[in-house]
Amino acid sequence: MAAVPQDLLDRIRMLEQQVRELSGRANMRPALNIVRGGPVSVGEGGYFAAYAPNGTAVFGTGHWTGSGRYGLAIRRESGAMAIDSGSDGSADGMIRVLSRSGSVIVMDDAYADGYLGRPSIPIPWQPTSSSSTSSSTMTSAWLAAQRVQCPVWYLHTESYAPPGATVRVEVQALQGGQWSTWDTWTVTGGAAGQWSERHITRPMTAPHMTHVTWRIRHQVASGTGQVITNVYGSYQRNTFSADEAPPNAAIAAAPAAMADGSPADGDGDGDDQALDTEPPAPAPRPGLHRIND
Repeated sequence: MAAVPQDLLDRIRMLEQQVRELSGRANMRPALNIVRGGPVSVGEGGYFAAYAPNGTAVFGTGHWTGSGRYGLAIRRESGAMAIDSGSDGSADGMIRVLSRSGSVIVMDDAYADGYLGRPSIPIPWQPTSSSSTSSSTMTSAWLAAQRVQCPVWYLHTESYAPPGATVRVEVQALQGGQWSTWDTWTVTGGAAGQWSERHITRPMTAPHMTHVTWRIRHQVASGTGQVITNVYGSYQRNTFSADEAPPNAAIAAAPAAMADGSPADGDGDGDDQALDTEPPAPAPRPGLHRIND
């Protein structure tokens, strides 16, 4: 029998060992906690969920069996909803941020697309030197200017008519370079003079982020004495019903604004983009999405 060099036998044994190692590694289950080189897709009624140690689903996205929609839900470890999009029967595509007690603190509007629903936005009013006047012609008593955020406008005022006089009060908005009257009313003073409150609730007539200026004017329409108008408060709020949504025709007719969002010269309107321009679609991003996206 021919002699086999010892170093050759050692090399064969080493080669056999390496083959066994390679074969074992090929049959090992790969790690499943890292995704590289592409998105994870969930489709055909499926969903993705993450659970806290106590069993609470703190994150979920995909198909909701209750509403039949696709959306996103982020819950606190207690199970209380924190961020929601389409996980219940509310308005389609509505995004909501909830407090720990379950109150909605931030949301888009349920009935008016394109507007902020919550929070409500206060409108500060500034009095003029004519907030108390004996003028028989219309005089500006209060002024306010703000960008439109929510779809519904609210104002609470009071006006005083002196004895034996009749007072006329009106609210106007400056849009498209012209003042339009939003409300007008009269107050009669009677024998002793009289205070009268006024609550005004109405839809906005301009798109979201449009600059609008408002004014309250009053006059002594008949008789003599001083008319006084005070503002209790004013704010923008969400719609309570579909009837409160701004009319589409009024929104479409609103003038375009300057590119920087400031009021256009002489018209009191302002928006940070042209009204007939759709915002650009977001760039595709890797991550969870429906399989048919």
